[in-house]
Amino acid sequence: MSTETILTHRTVATWSSFPEHTRSTCRNNPTGLRSRSGVVLLLVGLGFGLMVSPASGESISSPFGINATRELPSARLRQTRRDMLEDRHVSYGRLRNLADAGDGLAAWAVGQKLEAMDRPELASDIAHYYATSVISGRLFATSRLVDALDVGLEANAFENQPARLRSIGNALEFAASNGEAKAAARLARAWQDGDVFGTTDTEKSERYARMAAADGQNDAIELIVRQKIAARDIEGTKEAINLAGSVNDLGMVALGQNLLRQMQSDQAGEIE
Repeated sequence: MSTETILTHRTVATWSSFPEHTRSTCRNNPTGLRSRSGVVLLLVGLGFGLMVSPASGESISSPFGINATRELPSARLRQTRRDMLEDRHVSYGRLRNLADAGDGLAAWAVGQKLEAMDRPELASDIAHYYATSVISGRLFATSRLVDALDVGLEANAFENQPARLRSIGNALEFAASNGEAKAAARLARAWQDGDVFGTTDTEKSERYARMAAADGQNDAIELIVRQKIAARDIEGTKEAINLAGSVNDLGMVALGQNLLRQMQSDQAGEIE
């Protein structure tokens, strides 16, 4: 569903919505927001009385998206970005156009506005804008991207949208390659289930699961254990159990040990 016909009310996005350390980073760095320090953004959506802050993540340099005002293709878009950064009035329509041009900060704001409407059928658009934010280096949008992706898949919001799903997957891969464990955990599931890229790849699934597990993502650890058990890989299951133990996931250790004993018993019976 197009957002063009949904958000017709007048909306204001102001740069003062963002904390001072974020604004000063942009002003002191003419090439854009490239700091590796943690970034916490506040969006005040006046249309909803909404205040939202990303829980974690940072902004990094990215070869994708818009990182500087001069990179925008039109004078109007450049002026919109200047207005946003200089705390001037920016309508929702102008903000959306800026996001569609690849500006990650504007994309984050648009994603927040759509998400506040609490309509699952909009999850595809929400995920699209969060993906735009992530791929431009705004890693703080990763968690919201994962959540919007899952909501959208459950609501069939991505029906007949394989290209959009692939672009979301690409954004997750960018985030995972830059240390976002939640992105790696979601990619592990994506390559196991085939729900994002339209195909499965056990090797990629395990690789991303190990990346996420190294950061204590318990869902990823469970995925590794179950993958090894499904493959009847005793040594691999032992490694996965040790991995679970290293992050004190005692429940998964116990489950893995029980299933390992069953697998070993089954193999012993086959030998007899």
